[in-house]
Amino acid sequence: MNDSDLKSCPFCVFLGEIKLRDELHSKDGYENKYCAALVHESYYNGSYCGRSTYNPEPLNYCSVCGIKIETEI
Repeated sequence: MNDSDLKSCPFCVFLGEIKLRDELHSKDGYENKYCAALVHESYYNGSYCGRSTYNPEPLNYCSVCGIKIETEI
């Protein structure tokens, strides 16, 4: 993944910002995993009722541009 790819995809930009923020907090002992999942929101008569997340899997590729996301071990 190069810088021009990151700048052109909004998902990659957002993920990069989250990873940067998380890197700052990792010094405090936090560990982070980035996953992809199906998110289901429920509404009744236009009012939000809740959200469920199904089958989180490791985030290997960007869901928008398809670029392989490098995982740090």
